[in-house]
Amino acid sequence: MAPVPVYASTGVSHALQRNSPEEGDARAAPLALGTVLDGRFKLVEAIGRGGFGEVFRADELLPDGTAIRQVALKVLSPESDLAAWSEEAKLLASFSHPSLVTVLAAGLVMLREARAEGVPAPFVAMELLDGETLGAVLAREGPLPWRRVLAWARDVAAALDVIHLRGVVHLDLKPTNLFLTRGGAIKVLDFGIARRAGATVGAGVISGIPARDGPPSDDDSLGTAEFLAERGPSAPITPVSGQSPRARSIVGTPGYMAPEVIEERPATPAADAYALAACIVYLASGRLPQDVAPAPGKGATHAERRAWWDEVRHATSVGRLRDFEGGAEPRPERHEGHARHEAPHEALPRAIAALCRRLLSLEPTARGVIPGGLRALLDGAWERPFGVPDPPYLGLAAFGPALEGMLFGRDDDVTRLARELGDQVILILQGVSGSGKSSLAMAGVVPALARRDAASGPDWRAVVVRPGVDPEAALERALAAVAPELGRATAAEAAAFARERGLGLAFVFDQLEELVTQAGPETRGRFVEFMADAALLPREAPLRVVGTLREDFTTGILGIEPLGERLRDALRFVGPPTMAAVRAIVAHPAELAGVRVEGLGEVASDVERELRAGDGRLPLVALALAAWWRTRAGDTLSAAAYRELGGVRAICADLADGVFTRLDEVAQGEARAALLELSSDGKTRRSLRRSALRERAKDEAAFERALDAFVAAGLLIEAGGAVEVVHEFLFTAWDRLDGWLADARASRRLAAALREGARTWNELGRPTTRLPGDSEVALAGLVLAEGGLEGEDAELVHEWTRAERRRAMASRVRAAAVATSVLAVLLIGLGAWGRMVSHEQARVDLSKRDAVAATERARENEERAQKALLAAKEAQEEAEKSRHERERAGEMARRQQAEFERLLREAESETQKARVRCGVLERRERIQGGGCPPGDPLCATVNEEPNAPGVVRSQRIGSEAVGPDSK
Repeated sequence: MAPVPVYASTGVSHALQRNSPEEGDARAAPLALGTVLDGRFKLVEAIGRGGFGEVFRADELLPDGTAIRQVALKVLSPESDLAAWSEEAKLLASFSHPSLVTVLAAGLVMLREARAEGVPAPFVAMELLDGETLGAVLAREGPLPWRRVLAWARDVAAALDVIHLRGVVHLDLKPTNLFLTRGGAIKVLDFGIARRAGATVGAGVISGIPARDGPPSDDDSLGTAEFLAERGPSAPITPVSGQSPRARSIVGTPGYMAPEVIEERPATPAADAYALAACIVYLASGRLPQDVAPAPGKGATHAERRAWWDEVRHATSVGRLRDFEGGAEPRPERHEGHARHEAPHEALPRAIAALCRRLLSLEPTARGVIPGGLRALLDGAWERPFGVPDPPYLGLAAFGPALEGMLFGRDDDVTRLARELGDQVILILQGVSGSGKSSLAMAGVVPALARRDAASGPDWRAVVVRPGVDPEAALERALAAVAPELGRATAAEAAAFARERGLGLAFVFDQLEELVTQAGPETRGRFVEFMADAALLPREAPLRVVGTLREDFTTGILGIEPLGERLRDALRFVGPPTMAAVRAIVAHPAELAGVRVEGLGEVASDVERELRAGDGRLPLVALALAAWWRTRAGDTLSAAAYRELGGVRAICADLADGVFTRLDEVAQGEARAALLELSSDGKTRRSLRRSALRERAKDEAAFERALDAFVAAGLLIEAGGAVEVVHEFLFTAWDRLDGWLADARASRRLAAALREGARTWNELGRPTTRLPGDSEVALAGLVLAEGGLEGEDAELVHEWTRAERRRAMASRVRAAAVATSVLAVLLIGLGAWGRMVSHEQARVDLSKRDAVAATERARENEERAQKALLAAKEAQEEAEKSRHERERAGEMARRQQAEFERLLREAESETQKARVRCGVLERRERIQGGGCPPGDPLCATVNEEPNAPGVVRSQRIGSEAVGPDSK
């Protein structure tokens, strides 16, 4: 930008008009360069010349002729009203503000050159400015960033407050009268038609400018213009009392003149407020706020310009404004033959647009401007450009960039981190879950960076990225939203793009822990590379990265190379708000929404107790305040209503329970399943696409009802087709969900144990000694029914439990067969015993007792076998605790199985012995009856020694001797 030295005019418009020779010889010849006026101002260069004077660059001289500084020297026409000029000069010299031009000297000079000798002409010496007007900036660059425009407007408003408090209104505020110095300062120029507050257009012109008839020349089509305010259908003007309805000449600039100025009503500070709002809209959008066609170009005819002025005047008089909140025209191409990248300019943020619409009200009183109060109005929009949300308490949702100015209690953190972010490219905010890291980054740090650089730095844009399950795709979508060609750009390419367009890209990589909890190495590569490369950019690069990270995942993130090494110096711990900020957190949102708080101390004390409890309760506090807001009665919030809600945890649980219980039974089941999927392990949220959740639902319609209900309540967040739980604290604050998570964890442990047991059984060749017990079979049925096992694992567990059922059935069949055999043998023995009753009753009784004893022993052996089997099953149940215990139980089962078989063999042996004894008894009966078969050794023994004690002792049945004494 070439230096353009200009001046603060006190009677000549910045767009100085060259006068025609017909205007008279008295002003035809310029002053000669090199002339020294008033003995101390040496004319160096003519800056401009108008109908009422000339402006020079001049050296201010010491008495010895040494130049001490350069000034802008304005020499007015000798025909000027000296009294009016004197009053104006004294007034302007008394103003003091950085955005007002400093008047260094004023006086009268006696003109001699080309004029009658000794004719006095007024002069004013002012600071010499180097830069250009905002009108020139707009013509070169097109519509300007709204934040930059508002930063300039705040300085202009502060300067206007100074003159308004002194009873002066400017009345010609417009972009060409706002000067931007090379140092970035804004100066208000040209008080040429300024008036005392309350004066009408036709009276009290301080500079004493004589009226000119007709519109200005072609060269001044957008400068300060005189036009006729005529009565008629297109210009319904009410004349001031005492004036005739003839045509009147009004000085000002179309589009910036307030309706009361056009109608010659008294001018007040509200007229300058109207012009300032028009400047804001024009600089930010490239169009006037009135709903009119664009201004005609310099080549337009007199009739075209006059028609446009009439249209602007009518739109101003009736208050017809366009929708300047809804966007603006594409930026024009560059001059000098360089094509400019075409892109629609941003719409004015809601609060700024609303303020401009208010300041452009038809009636001055509706603008709400008091002398000295214009800067305060703009400061409110500067702090909260997007306004106050409705409701003002957001609940569990994080504060995004559009909630700038609504983050209370974090001023120190915002100031510190924004300052550090100005010096280094990347910062990572780490802290516990629920400490407000995301809100601090998006609604605090990035907007503070943008405000700091608003006037002279890059136009910072927030780019929010959540890694999720596919960080590469998330980054690509965010870059493409900035510009389609940036979709797969590197950090260096994004910085170069931003520098070329005067932008600043502030990336907020929110919840970086998702790089390790949800994403895998195959989907995070480009994302990690982008962050790692950004950390190496120079501090002058128009790119910044602010990340948020749960501190319990810091080690995992630092383990990702090369990112980890470059992030170590960027980590900054962030805690929750201080206790001193609690009152602001509780009261300020309501106050900004126009609601009064009763019993603030009580509510603040309860919130403070919750925050002191730690463990990231800030989101729960926000949820409680949102619920409290819904209890307001008219314009009042009360502590009594807060008490009735039951406190922070109760509010959270009641909200979730209310949503759940209002669902039908089928939808409740779908809600439970979806919440468990989204809650992962009960510690970390998962982000899943709605379509993926729907595929797992048993009833899609019920699933949609359930999900919509939880999203509407703010307990689930849905963005970009992905759904997630609003905050991890919901896992423990809501007892119902906490119980579901506990059940799910137990089910997962059982499923893992069953899976491991079935796989081991399969790997060992499916032995019968590694089958599950009854309790494992029952649990397997439950886990399989709930879908805890799927695919090959489910089929293998099915086979494992079926094998156990087959083995149990076989064991029962074998035990029944053994019992039947024993009973048959006993019946045979009893039949033989019955036949000997008449001869050997005592021996039969004894044999019967022996047989009964043998039967009892067999039954006891069977019971012992059953007990051993039960012990084996109990040992198998103990195997659930660990694989080691399961192996020990298996070994015990094998030993008991062997014992059972041994006992079974013993039972069979006892049965055989009983059978032998029965045979011996039968033979003895025959012998005693004389029917001894020939060659029977027993008969021989009895015949030879019927009473031999040794023989009797040698023949025993069981534990009793058989012989004559046995009776």
